[in-house]
Amino acid sequence: MNSSILNKKFGYLCILFFCIYCHSVSHAQDPVGAKRFTSQMLHDYAVISVAFSPDGKQVVSGSYDRTLKLWDVQTGTELRLFRGHSSHVSSVAFSPDGKQVVSGSFDRTLKLWDVQTGKELRTFRGHINDVTSVAFSPDGKQILSGSYDKTLKIWDVQTGRALRTFKGHSNVVKCVSFSPNGKQVLSGGEDNTLKLWDVQTGTALRTLKGHRDLVNSVSFSPDGKQVLSGSYDKTIKLWDIQTGKELRTFSGHTNGVCSVDFSPNGKQVLSGGDDYTLKLWDVQTGEELKTFRGHINSVLSVAFSPDGNSVMSGALDCTLKLWDVQTGSEARVSTGHSSRINIVNFSPDGKYVVSGSLDNSLKLWDVQTGKEQSTLTENSDLSVCLIFSPDSKQILSGINYNRTLKFWDVQTGKELRRFKMEHSNNYFSFAFSPDGRQVLTNSLDSALKLLDAETGIVIRTFSRHSSEVISLAFSPDGKQVLSGSIDNTLKLWDVQTGKELRTFRGHTNDVILVAFSPDGQYAMSGSIDESHKLWDVQTGKELWTSRTPNYHLYSMSFSPDGKQLLTGGDDNALRLWDAQTGKELKSWQLNMKIRLVCFSPDGRFARVGTKAYWIDLPVSDANTISKKNITDK
Repeated sequence: MNSSILNKKFGYLCILFFCIYCHSVSHAQDPVGAKRFTSQMLHDYAVISVAFSPDGKQVVSGSYDRTLKLWDVQTGTELRLFRGHSSHVSSVAFSPDGKQVVSGSFDRTLKLWDVQTGKELRTFRGHINDVTSVAFSPDGKQILSGSYDKTLKIWDVQTGRALRTFKGHSNVVKCVSFSPNGKQVLSGGEDNTLKLWDVQTGTALRTLKGHRDLVNSVSFSPDGKQVLSGSYDKTIKLWDIQTGKELRTFSGHTNGVCSVDFSPNGKQVLSGGDDYTLKLWDVQTGEELKTFRGHINSVLSVAFSPDGNSVMSGALDCTLKLWDVQTGSEARVSTGHSSRINIVNFSPDGKYVVSGSLDNSLKLWDVQTGKEQSTLTENSDLSVCLIFSPDSKQILSGINYNRTLKFWDVQTGKELRRFKMEHSNNYFSFAFSPDGRQVLTNSLDSALKLLDAETGIVIRTFSRHSSEVISLAFSPDGKQVLSGSIDNTLKLWDVQTGKELRTFRGHTNDVILVAFSPDGQYAMSGSIDESHKLWDVQTGKELWTSRTPNYHLYSMSFSPDGKQLLTGGDDNALRLWDAQTGKELKSWQLNMKIRLVCFSPDGRFARVGTKAYWIDLPVSDANTISKKNITDK
């Protein structure tokens, strides 16, 4: 298979099963009635760039998730979501008047946005490779960009025209900055150098050499007389801009430096690095004044607030954090998980929801009150699958790197037992039998294995699909099993004999979700081919197909009476379907991607889990087609 196709498939599977799950704009407040897993400021993927507005009241962030987000600094509330880029947003910057934001992306473009409306005003095209860095000129009339194409470009904000191209770096341009007077620009690159350029002529005035590894970040002092550089060689350097002389080296990070910034008064330096920390330094002495700890992965971007009292950081752990400069502590007390949620599930009795996070913990929550019941700390074990036992008394979690299953007591939060997996490769999911006595697991090794839930002993191994199995489900009576595979098929198996009973063919891409109806007569499947299908289990006949273009399905669930179906995915929409006809009855538009959907035990509510919250939505009025944006007050 073509490697690019494999990469695409793997990326999607990561989104689906690891939940490391964007040209429209939306207001991003949580729906009414939502209960949060975390109060952290979050993106779906790593936060690559952060910037304060000139008045310090707002922050904009750019992420690997292809979006920009606008935040209220005081409350941490997400104000607006900007979508339009087709790849990572590598850099963001406010205009001097705070009315516009520019973004650079690995889609090779820059985009200009209106802060108040969220409208995309202009797209700048001209780079022939990924855009790594952007900056506004002090007068707001021009924009500077750096790229993997080894060049810098200056653009006219009003026309979008490229005014000048700067050539001279022998490798990727990683970072750019305008001087305070707007007459010069500075760049740093993977050729380990900094270059100072004349804006009017495009001439390289000076090359600063001294770093032993690539230069990730540059910053002018407020008076324009000095510049800072941060490098993967673990150091920050201070330079005299007139002479090119290295004035001072700041050493203290134990890994690469990703971002640097001058304080507004020019007396302090802020840095963020691959050692998961921020550091504050004295410019005159080079002394390390403070270390800020709290991120659980590389700190990719740092910025001082305009008054110098606070700093903002964005990190590979998908979070933004606001810090108090004087204390070195987080300025806002966070509750719940300390990082993005990667997986959620609801208990069959409807009382609990369990969440797994990149902070390597599991948390149990009361569905009705939203209160945290207990925390299950997993010692750096990131769970990739998480389910309740049928009686809701136990939680089963799976960790891929050591292929371990862990059983937890819901009431006490204590680990009950653990088993090493018998699979020869990482697994994607597992399921309890209806009586809770057995567990079915699947894996990249294409095998299904039936285990004794008490002992972990393998009872039976089912014959293999022709490719990896990535989804499975027990029939309600526990006598049969459904599996979905990358080979585009579903298979029905006899639990007692392990015999393959039937193969369902019709999908044209990976089958990523399977489910039995409550009476066991029907099966539902979801695929990367943007469709979900209803099948007759006994005959293998396809009864109906529904397709949603440009839509990736992440979760689906039958209602308790089997008459309706819920689906959720990456378009932020929850959809209710008539299970017999495939007709869409109703949809709700949420403000973020949906990780999990199910019905409440009484069937009256659609229960939704996202990376930040869960919510119940009434389905009783679903006899007519309607659509509702549930962020509307």
